Amino acid sequence: MAFLKGIEELENARPHFTGPSFLACILDGKPDLKAIAAIPMSQSNLEQQIGDYYYALMEKFLHENVNADQIEHDAKIPESVLQGLRYMGAFAMKLPKEYGGWGLSHTNYSRIMMLMGGWCNIVALTVSVPQGIGVGMPILYYGS
Repeated sequence: MAFLKGIEELENARPHFTGPSFLACILDGKPDLKAIAAIPMSQSNLEQQIGDYYYALMEKFLHENVNADQIEHDAKIPESVLQGLRYMGAFAMKLPKEYGGWGLSHTNYSRIMMLMGGWCNIVALTVSVPQGIGVGMPILYYGS
């Protein structure tokens, strides 16, 4: 019975919303976008310049080197593309500079990932997974 009492306490502590849920609105085709808390876009001038530089670098690389249709057809990213991404530090965009990364802000990282995802979702996933659930960030946050 203590277990049920605990669930009851958790349920009572949960905020109670009125009206339809955000997900229900999305499924109905009428999302209430006011329910989403926007990520602050403020960043220093230097962060903005670094983000703009890397964005332009990545955009040029994608246009010149990544054939999304071919990657989709072959189900394989060419080694030259992976080498280019490594050379550009794409797998270390979020890692701090003191560990050899770019140290991009969340805003700049998100901008780059939107660019990559719009160009080739397979390449974007290949770059983003190691920086999220892969090795780098967990070691950074939880390693010693």
